[in-house]
Amino acid sequence: MAQLARSDAAPAPPAISRNLALWRGLDRSARERAANQPVLLLDVRFSDAMWWRWACERRPLERKPGAQGYFSPRVAAELMRETITLAWIIARADHGLASILCGMVPAVTRVVSSLDPAQIEQLADQHHRHLRLRFDDLPSYWRMHLKISGSKPILEVPTVETLSEIRQQSLF
Repeated sequence: MAQLARSDAAPAPPAISRNLALWRGLDRSARERAANQPVLLLDVRFSDAMWWRWACERRPLERKPGAQGYFSPRVAAELMRETITLAWIIARADHGLASILCGMVPAVTRVVSSLDPAQIEQLADQHHRHLRLRFDDLPSYWRMHLKISGSKPILEVPTVETLSEIRQQSLF
């Protein structure tokens, strides 16, 4: 996303174009903090159960993408694969977390959790044009997120490994 902010090649989504200075001002550390937010930052119509039924039925008619494609087809397919895979892992682990972290409605959670790896590949290859930036219609969300990410952290968020280690130590 930071690359989109630095590029003039394609029109950027509003969440980027309306916050260009913030995006361009993020250093590596700030970009890492921005990426470590505890919600999925990309969306694949996780609130649209009808789209997921259509996409999984492999119908020949192409539905119009919900947003302009901001990524090259190769990048979009890879991001789509990673996004669906992460959503699949979350949905299989906990339907409630899928709703909170991915913005999934229950019907989509059921569909995503039932996918197999081949279906994830097929969805990524055939429907990557439907990938979009989450909260794209809320530039104020991104402005707040980028400002927080760009500032020095007050408290470091513990890693999963650290939490696991603390838990192990408390058991003995």
